[in-house]
Amino acid sequence: MGKIYLFIVIGMNRENMTINLCDTEEQMKAMTLLQLKKKICKRLPGRTGNSIDNIRLIYATSVLLDDEMTLASYGVQHKSVIHMVIRKTDGLEGETRRYRQFCDLPSSRYSLRVRGHGKEPKKMSVEKAYDPSDPSFKFVDRPDEIDPLQDESCRAEMSCGHAVTPGSLTGWCRSLLSQGQFKFTCPALQPDGKKCGAEWSYQEVRRFALLTAEEMDHFEKELARIVAAKFKACPGCKTYVERQALDNLCFRCTICKESGKPTMQFCWQCLRPWKGRAPRSDRCDNDKCSDKVLELLKRCDTMTLSKVPGVGPCPSVRACPTCGIKVEHDKKACKNILCPRCKEEFCFVCLKLKKKCCETSSSYTACSSGIAPRQTAIPTWN
Repeated sequence: MGKIYLFIVIGMNRENMTINLCDTEEQMKAMTLLQLKKKICKRLPGRTGNSIDNIRLIYATSVLLDDEMTLASYGVQHKSVIHMVIRKTDGLEGETRRYRQFCDLPSSRYSLRVRGHGKEPKKMSVEKAYDPSDPSFKFVDRPDEIDPLQDESCRAEMSCGHAVTPGSLTGWCRSLLSQGQFKFTCPALQPDGKKCGAEWSYQEVRRFALLTAEEMDHFEKELARIVAAKFKACPGCKTYVERQALDNLCFRCTICKESGKPTMQFCWQCLRPWKGRAPRSDRCDNDKCSDKVLELLKRCDTMTLSKVPGVGPCPSVRACPTCGIKVEHDKKACKNILCPRCKEEFCFVCLKLKKKCCETSSSYTACSSGIAPRQTAIPTWN
């Protein structure tokens, strides 16, 4: 029997589902997103809302949108891990929402600790080496620019022009993932002392890092988990579902009903069975149902920046003034931090963008406008 090309789809009840595609690589490369959706529907008759349009598939940091595009054009390959999300539509949620490729960090489940201007996280090293005879890589006679202490094995040039070894690249990107970051950026220093910061696609990282099957599985599941945090898991069936009416917290899971379980109508905010009238946009009638992000911003501990004299205690958690993601300062170095999502640099003390704050103060002196009070609203990233 020949090789069977397949994908791993994480879907209903968060169960892994193996989808056998075809028996040749050419057929796999030519398969479209629509054809894959049809195969999924065939495996789950009547459980996807009776419509292919209700299925959303996530691979790495992308929501796969164009049904006519081939899976190969998305960078999907044999044994790739794909997450499935069910779009929910009913009378309570009639709003139509456009989809786009996105790479947004979750704003409600994580508070990212960001370094002021400290050292980069410790990089992990994995023993790997390029084949010097592989013509698909451009080899260069320069030190590894992620970790100059790497051995003298072959170094390949990334799209940004910097040299890497597969071990240093794997370790660096794994460290970014462990911090909840979804964008792989080059940490190499330019001649002017500034960090390169060029963004590498997952497909480029996968190829240059020589990711093993186990590493691919880890990377793809972690990337999809970060993206899937935009969605919620139904507390009844554990299937990832998407809310279309963003002004209504009352969500009725149709998957529970189609699976023969009691229909689960739950609160999108507290993830408990819905109580009270609906629709509502603020909360349900369950005790302690509230916006956890705002509660954290209101009640978090205070902290001081030892390197910035004259600045009293300020809240230890802030929402980025540009995109709204929660961040913490590691209490080292200056008062400015770089947001890991929108890449805007802002002052953790006064919440102004660094450029504006530094018009009347420096990175290591108190802000002229003082300490910004606790935030009572989360900025929306347009």
